[in-house]
Amino acid sequence: MLEHSFFLRIAVSFVPFVVGCGSTATAAPKTPTTTVTTASSTQEERGQASYYSDRLTGRSTASGEPYEPKEFTAAHRTLPFGTIVRIWRPKNGKAVEVRINDRGPNKRGRIVDLSRRGAEEIGLVRDGVDDVVLTVVSLPVVKPKKKRAR
Repeated sequence: MLEHSFFLRIAVSFVPFVVGCGSTATAAPKTPTTTVTTASSTQEERGQASYYSDRLTGRSTASGEPYEPKEFTAAHRTLPFGTIVRIWRPKNGKAVEVRINDRGPNKRGRIVDLSRRGAEEIGLVRDGVDDVVLTVVSLPVVKPKKKRAR
């Protein structure tokens, strides 16, 4: 009986794991959230956006480009450089498309840092930080590396 009870306990302890693996239900996500749909290659994130200080004008971004406040650019932690994203601000319904050319933001809860021009388009300059929805519009085309002739 003791041996049977031991195996029963082990089997019962694996039931939540096995049931959880097949389940599609998840707990309510916390901000920021990333949803990737492989069928249509759509990626959406919800979180907060901020924008670059004008003091950074001319400084090199992670991609090597100088920061230019008048361009529609942004920083994201993981998206490839050259990715075009749509930033929608639910508070006022405004949206802007920007190109990822830097890494950041480094503040918890923030998903994107916009150039000043991008922030102006969605009315973010006055507030400084607000909730947004980021949607990937297009990923950069990856050029195949040329093989060297031997």
